[in-house]
Amino acid sequence: MNPFDISKRDQCIIELDEQLVPSESIREIEMLANSINVDLDKPIYRYMKWEHLQEFYTNKRHEWVLVHSCMWQDKYEHFIFKCEKFHSIKMNIDIEISHLAKNFYAQCWTFIEESSMQWQVCKAHSNSCHDNMGDDNGIIWVKIRTTPRRLLEAMFDSSENLVCNNLMTYFIGKVEYLDNDSIENFSITNPYQLIDQKGLQQVLFLLQKRKPYEQEHEVRLIMQVDSDFCNRHPDNIIRRKVDDWYELVDEIVLDPWVTAEQERNVKDFLGNLSLQENKPVIDCWKSHLNSQPRYIVPTLDI
Repeated sequence: MNPFDISKRDQCIIELDEQLVPSESIREIEMLANSINVDLDKPIYRYMKWEHLQEFYTNKRHEWVLVHSCMWQDKYEHFIFKCEKFHSIKMNIDIEISHLAKNFYAQCWTFIEESSMQWQVCKAHSNSCHDNMGDDNGIIWVKIRTTPRRLLEAMFDSSENLVCNNLMTYFIGKVEYLDNDSIENFSITNPYQLIDQKGLQQVLFLLQKRKPYEQEHEVRLIMQVDSDFCNRHPDNIIRRKVDDWYELVDEIVLDPWVTAEQERNVKDFLGNLSLQENKPVIDCWKSHLNSQPRYIVPTLDI
């Protein structure tokens, strides 16, 4: 585990700025400093439409999509960013923060390897015994696997990185689940933490969610941009070019309702992709969530 320590992270920034660490250690320090309560090598999972993953693989730029945090539906998520300003009692001043919500994009993952709830949320099926032949028009969903380390490396190492100082741009962290009062009373010891260019306090706000969502066990990839970038890119999504795109995902699980033909088509696509790239085929199979019991007529010790 890598507990988030603001003082240690500040020291990392100073050391990197002053080049007090060997060059071969810089990337590891950057990733450790920007990961919050996560093991960089523990697998994480994301549910998404197959057509979006297929587009990532076939597009020549191989762009990974993150969305504006303002698109999150829960009103308690980063609620303080939705205020135009806050008042500092100690300093007796109002501090403008209306721009903060625009400065962050994110992508949601989970630690849970298999989740019936996640599949049901993604799919439109009212009865899980049916294959992809219902109201969803046969849309295929997939669960992909990677690690926090590979995600951060993909962002850090992009040839079109947004800024030179990676340390202040990309974060990955485990979501903390709190009650309403704890979120509303989240401790701010210094009012300038909310407008600190290093992004410390802001990212912690983006890693809070209410307890009713605790079953999600969520992990978030977060990207911080500056106001100038926001002015140039007003869209609610951002696409980041991934150079080592084939290495990002090491496992693809198809939703439990895919038909045999759909499963075959996806595996054929992945097989052709591996030939084109001269790489091993990415592991892929249909979720076993709806598998039949092995023994229809059990033997009972009665």
